[in-house]
Amino acid sequence: EHAQSISRVLAIPPKRFDRALICYLTEPEVQALLATCDQTTWTGRRDHAMLLLAVQTGLRISELIGLTPADLHLGTGAHVVCHGKGRKERATPLTADTRAVLRDWLAEHPAEPTAPLFPSRHGRPLSRDAIEHRIAHYAALATQDCPSLHDKTITAHVLRHTTAMRLLH
Repeated sequence: EHAQSISRVLAIPPKRFDRALICYLTEPEVQALLATCDQTTWTGRRDHAMLLLAVQTGLRISELIGLTPADLHLGTGAHVVCHGKGRKERATPLTADTRAVLRDWLAEHPAEPTAPLFPSRHGRPLSRDAIEHRIAHYAALATQDCPSLHDKTITAHVLRHTTAMRLLH
């Protein structure tokens, strides 16, 4: 009884659109972004460690927020364990450089194993908006040294895409 209606619906042509290219950062752009963190301040050192970890591991913003010192394993076979989307737990290996930065961050910021790894000044976890604001701030500063960043909107998800492209290359 509904066959005619169904056939008319199926006859509607699909919407055509151009798929946008995935935005990601090149290696010089990543280095420019990381170099803008003022490592003479507590906030700058925190943000540098957070951005370096995000670029190296491709963690989602919610996974970054949820990290605690207990999630870092900086000994042999250094890795970070995160609890991601769909309550999945995954371990991501860390490079020697990232391990050294995180080890320095933990030495400077000793905290309970269940405390946020990247806290606000008040010791609470950073919000999604705060992290996106920090990324946008550093991206604006990095544009001065790396003009190719001028046309890119850099978000936490772009850092995730950057990780994927680094692995692909």
